[in-house]
Amino acid sequence: APTSSESIDVTVPHYKQRQQHVGVPPDQHDSNTRPTSNTVQGGESNPFDGLPDCVAEIYQKKGIRQLYDWQKEVLTINRVKEGGNLVFSLPTSGGKSFVSEVLLLRSVAKRKSAILILPYIALVDEKVAALSDFTKALNFDILTFAGHSSEQIPDDRIFLAICTIEKANSLVSTMICEKKFNLGAVIVDELHMIGEEDRGATLELLLTKIMSISEKKAANCQIVGMSATIPNLSDVAVWLNAVLYESQFRPVSLQQFIRKPNGDITNSNGELVRSLETLKHINHHEKAAYNVLQLVEEVAPQHGTLLFCSSKIVCQKTALWLTDKLSESTKSYKQAERAALLLELKMVSSGTIEQTYETCIAAGVAYHHAGLLGEERLILEKAYKNRVICVLCCTTTLAAGVNLPAKRVIIRSPYTGPAFLTKSRYLQMCGRAGRAGLDTCGESYLIATDRDLSKCLSLVAQPTEKIESKANNAHAIERLLLDVVSTGIANNPPTLLDFVKKTFYWSQNGTNNQPSNNQNYIAACQDVTNELDSNFVFNICEESQTITCTSFGSTAFKSGFSSDEASNLRKELESLQATGLILSEDLHMLYYLTPIKDIWNWKVDWGAYASVYAKLSPLRRSVAQKIGISEAFILNKSAVGFGTEPDTNCNDEYKSRRFLCSLMLADLLNEITVSSVANRYKVDRGQVQNLQSQAAIFTSMMVSFAESMGWSSLMHTIKGFVQRIGSGVRADCAHLTEIPGVQAGRARCLFTAGYRDLASIAKTDPEELFRRIKQQQKMRNGKENMAAKFFTQPAAKGIISAAKRLLVKQLADKKRELALLEESAKMAADSQ
Repeated sequence: APTSSESIDVTVPHYKQRQQHVGVPPDQHDSNTRPTSNTVQGGESNPFDGLPDCVAEIYQKKGIRQLYDWQKEVLTINRVKEGGNLVFSLPTSGGKSFVSEVLLLRSVAKRKSAILILPYIALVDEKVAALSDFTKALNFDILTFAGHSSEQIPDDRIFLAICTIEKANSLVSTMICEKKFNLGAVIVDELHMIGEEDRGATLELLLTKIMSISEKKAANCQIVGMSATIPNLSDVAVWLNAVLYESQFRPVSLQQFIRKPNGDITNSNGELVRSLETLKHINHHEKAAYNVLQLVEEVAPQHGTLLFCSSKIVCQKTALWLTDKLSESTKSYKQAERAALLLELKMVSSGTIEQTYETCIAAGVAYHHAGLLGEERLILEKAYKNRVICVLCCTTTLAAGVNLPAKRVIIRSPYTGPAFLTKSRYLQMCGRAGRAGLDTCGESYLIATDRDLSKCLSLVAQPTEKIESKANNAHAIERLLLDVVSTGIANNPPTLLDFVKKTFYWSQNGTNNQPSNNQNYIAACQDVTNELDSNFVFNICEESQTITCTSFGSTAFKSGFSSDEASNLRKELESLQATGLILSEDLHMLYYLTPIKDIWNWKVDWGAYASVYAKLSPLRRSVAQKIGISEAFILNKSAVGFGTEPDTNCNDEYKSRRFLCSLMLADLLNEITVSSVANRYKVDRGQVQNLQSQAAIFTSMMVSFAESMGWSSLMHTIKGFVQRIGSGVRADCAHLTEIPGVQAGRARCLFTAGYRDLASIAKTDPEELFRRIKQQQKMRNGKENMAAKFFTQPAAKGIISAAKRLLVKQLADKKRELALLEESAKMAADSQ
């Protein structure tokens, strides 16, 4: 890192792939060729150096028998093999994940723990499954830190932690505070996200901490970043002092096309390729729709199409339109599999599925967006991969969060909501085209209208946007200062300045010869430090200039809240404890566990809200009165109608929105299904599930907050809600939802069947478990219990196996705790 604000001249080793060509997918190579120390071809050194032969054998069983040339090159760079940092960039589907896995395995093979950082929760389970085959061979544990779930850091085991960005930052801070920092590698997927607002600043802080603590401990932790193609990736490599490797390799070539309003198809060079047939006497919107239909039918039903739309509503309308217009041969394809798919979707949605959606799926068309349940999206993704679904109409979030390759990608409109596509988002979409081992090339089609034609042509031709640090705003600076002081990385102005000079923001300004920005950055850091001191977050000793966190500052840090958020929560919870909590109804506590940041983002149907409020029980009305909810305000908003803009300065609206969220959460905790809650309040099911997920995360943060404040009784009360909110269950069976595959409906069935704990499930017979669950299919009110109706014998076997694994894990954890206690007692006795 530079030591002054002067411009810097840093040269990093920069590699480019020697041969730019389209490779042969690994699974199409000779089956006798496998990547072991004896069979690596081309005379190059072995990419699997430092790993036992069983690693290559496991990869062979997975179908990977030979590496791409670029993978060999990267893995055999001497500096990388010696633990030097690495930044590498390839287009989507180029094989980056394999390289990251090998580098992670090298770390655990050296008996050093490692962290893999993923941008989205949805990717965590997939990566756990990909790496679980290696745990026994290399003797390490896989831990997950995502959403509201976190695991204990083992004292005596090597682990691989798979985390989201925020959880990884918290994990590293905990390891530093507990003096357990023993990392050999940290791998970052989607490194270019460092240029995003908020999350980018968190990622920058995390990597700066790792570099700083590694330097202090003189213990190297290899940082590896994988990135999409961006023009200034060298800025990041300079900052990390990393080897930079760039390649345009794709296992399947990509052809990008633009469909013009007259039906002409041009390539990325503007050359006319062909023309689509256009119908006369229809407007330009209908012409575009019929051209989309033509492009879909050219490859359906044997090949899949990802059809990106600008919004959820457009996704649904497009899917319905295609369902009506597709050929009969496409609609009749894999009918048995589609019937089974509908049954599976009904299993996770409590038997309810919209008739229009059922019609779409029967025709091989589906839509995929945040309005669906997470379980539904996973099922649809699997069906699409298996070509049961031929056309997946999706919002742009699918391009970044899920690995779904397609023969053909169609971008229905160059917009994400009201915003025109960025080049990076456009390339993410296009990058899904082409499936290794199945296609010789992938194709993307951007549908242009008269209004947007010139902008579309520019989009295809322009370079990808540069990434810039987002660490120079007051919120990011406060988070940085609070983090490094709390962890002990810095405790006075010189050490704080030293840390600041290690940031990407500082490095990038030095690289780009903008020293004045760094001087302004130092001034901003000083201003925020003084503000934290005046707000009793920091304690600055005037004589020694030592900076420490106050007790309240430590509370804010440990719980993950900003100082303002922590201050407001403290006042609120102090008032709650003084006035009393209504314990006979979950609703009162849930009001304080709603994710405050998100309440302005939820869509509210005020008419539905007013209707529910009018029917509240006397106990719930007493909760509303205690909180200070104005029924008159809700009725007034209802009279104005749905869709009115929220007034963020109105306290009545703030409380009303927050209370609405707590009502939905209370219904979920009473085991009312997500679909029923969504219907009651007239919102998307995805919105309800997102509220549930965010509330579970917020509640886990509140547990840390109450514990740090020394509010033991309140902490234990809040702690009881974490698992309940995450699973949507009553308190009596919440512990059963810790078993993988057991959601609210199944947990209630197990509890009713007499399975009250893990041991009773682990020792039962699958046939007996299946019989007892099925007995609950008919309920006393004459309705069907959907969890029981769709329960299967394979599910019974899976639950028993999962319960046994969880029981073994819990037993091992207890044994480790006991061993540590015995060791501590022995050390205490010896010292006496």
